[in-house]
Amino acid sequence: MHRTVVVVVVALAVLASCMKKKRDEGASREAEQVTGAEPPPVTSVDEMIRRSFDQAGPGYYVAEIEIDYVRADGTLDPTYGELTVKTGKRRPPKPPKPADDPNRPVGAPEPPSTAESEYVDMIMAKCPELHWTPAGLKPLPGASCSIFTSTELARPHCTVFGILGAAAAAGAPANALAKIEFHIGYGTTVQSWEISIDDNPRGIHFHHEGADDCAPIVEKP
Repeated sequence: MHRTVVVVVVALAVLASCMKKKRDEGASREAEQVTGAEPPPVTSVDEMIRRSFDQAGPGYYVAEIEIDYVRADGTLDPTYGELTVKTGKRRPPKPPKPADDPNRPVGAPEPPSTAESEYVDMIMAKCPELHWTPAGLKPLPGASCSIFTSTELARPHCTVFGILGAAAAAGAPANALAKIEFHIGYGTTVQSWEISIDDNPRGIHFHHEGADDCAPIVEKP
C-alpha cells in the first residue's frame, strides 16, 4: 500500500511538472507574438540594397546608392559604415493637350501651360530616403527628390562583394575601407559602380569604375 502511494505521488509530480512546462512555453509563445521576435541583423551590403529596392515605396524609384566605408567582405564597417539610398518621384502621365478653342480669335493668348507648374511641383516634392548603418535601417522621409527621371536605377546585376573583388584584382589596397556609388552617369543610360579609396596622410588614392554588366547568377535547382 505504501509503495502504491509513493508511485501515485511521483506520477502526480511528473504530471504537474509537464503542465508547468507547457504553460511556460505557451506564455513564451504569446510574448513573442505580442513583442515580435527580434529579426537577425543585416550585415551584407548586397542584402541592404535588395531590401531598399523593396522598400522604396509606390510612386518612387531608386535614383542613387551611396555606400561609405564598406569592408572587403561586403559589409559595412561597424564604426564608420553607412549606406544611403536616394529616391526620385515618378511623374504622372501627361494629360493630352487640350484641343484648340474654335472661338479663340487668331493671335489671342493660348491657354496657360501646365509644364511650369509641374516643374515647380517636382522641385518642391519630397521623397523618402533610406539610411542604413550597421545597426539597421532608418527611413528618412521628407528628403529632396531627384528631378532627373533618367536616373532610375534597376536592381543591380553585380554584387558589392563581386565588384570589391574586381577592385582588389585591379590593385585596391588590401583590407581598406572603400566608398562606392551605384548610379547612372550624366549623359548615359548605363548603370555603373564607382569605387574610391582615399587616405591623404598615407598618400593612398585608388579609383575604379565599371559598368553593372555582370552575368546573372544562376540559382541551383
